[in-house]
Amino acid sequence: MGQPYQGYPPPQGYPQGAYPYGQPSLQPIVAQGSNPWATRSLIYACIALGIDLVGLIAGVGVFSIITAVFAVIYGHIGLYRANQAHIRTGHGQAIAGLVLGYIAVAFAVLVLLGTALANGSTSG
Repeated sequence: MGQPYQGYPPPQGYPQGAYPYGQPSLQPIVAQGSNPWATRSLIYACIALGIDLVGLIAGVGVFSIITAVFAVIYGHIGLYRANQAHIRTGHGQAIAGLVLGYIAVAFAVLVLLGTALANGSTSG
């Protein structure tokens, strides 16, 4: 039958000179800072949209305008801060907060107009 299969030879170390500048070192991973303005913008925009949906059912949309305006203001500040920091931290959150904030403002205005028209047509 012959000799049994011996497998692979044991691993060898790297030959001298494989790393001309010495052994490569591991670099620590540094967490990037956050952008609290962008985060607040996104949170306020989500809250405003939630209030808008409740306001559509209940016919009240005043409170969502307040939170939506805060979302838009914080979104602009967050976008400015993200563009100031060259690492663009929170850039996507700021844009998402701005878009959702403007949608919430428009939706709240429509709810208010609809409520005003509905109340005006029932009273007259």
